[in-house]
Amino acid sequence: MDSAGESEGDPTITFELPDPTITFEEVDGESGILRGSYENAGHMISFDAVRGEPNPVSEYAPAFEIDARLCDERGYCFALQGGGHGISNPAWFENQETLVLGADAALNHQMATALHEELIQLDRAPFPELEEELDALLTLSSFPEPGSLVETPSPAGNGGVEETPGIVALSYDYTHWIQIWWGYTNPPLAEHSATRAISVNSGGYVVQIVTTCNHGNCAANSGMGLSCQRSFSNRPSLLAVSTPCNAAATTGTYHSWGDTASCCSSAYGFTGGYHVCNDDSRLQRDMTIYNSSLTPAYCNDGYLAPAWAPGCW
Repeated sequence: MDSAGESEGDPTITFELPDPTITFEEVDGESGILRGSYENAGHMISFDAVRGEPNPVSEYAPAFEIDARLCDERGYCFALQGGGHGISNPAWFENQETLVLGADAALNHQMATALHEELIQLDRAPFPELEEELDALLTLSSFPEPGSLVETPSPAGNGGVEETPGIVALSYDYTHWIQIWWGYTNPPLAEHSATRAISVNSGGYVVQIVTTCNHGNCAANSGMGLSCQRSFSNRPSLLAVSTPCNAAATTGTYHSWGDTASCCSSAYGFTGGYHVCNDDSRLQRDMTIYNSSLTPAYCNDGYLAPAWAPGCW
């Protein structure tokens, strides 16, 4: 999938998508599972939204951590959301080496955008227990328009720490973006943060997008604001933050994965030896900067947890 043949990322590629059909194949309000497919003009993408653990701080956030994904007809999942700080189901990372040419990325991008518009208009009355799962799919399918991403530094005075870790120079045809989103906590004595990482081809179409929620409200969700975004050119197609954690979550510890790379292995908490959302965001940012999974150096907080969203630099 890291082929350099992305010259096919022609920004003029468009598809006629006049005939939308959403099919819900599994609807389980009690367990929090919503699965189905979206078809348009002979093309199809599938979607999943699966409820996880309760969020540790549900004020200004969904009550539950929701994992979600969008996959194309070949099984390549081009959009992923982790309700905690990673994806709970390792099987969701299978078939991620599929070559995505310019036309593939353009079609997936436009199908996701078309699905987003359909979800906005969807009658939610038949899904009374799946509001959060539908919200997750609505947010995940909101793709940036080609050419719309612009670097923005963190706003002055937000408490975020701007750092300058080294940048890896590679020779591929993709650009990676890291976005840090922030929102309020309750009481409003600190900030909640989450990230969205985006890989785009030379035409500006999304090849892969990974959204995190970091045990609270998700990046790009209602109630969250974009703090900053930063780009890195000449990258491979896959994002470093799409690397799965090696161990399944332990119920009650909010994704204490037992892994030493890619995700914080400590439990969620506000005192020494634990981690919070802003630790997760910093790790996800640095993974994007270095284009590699990392062994977290800041997931066992000292006396006080970091109160502010990190910067993008």
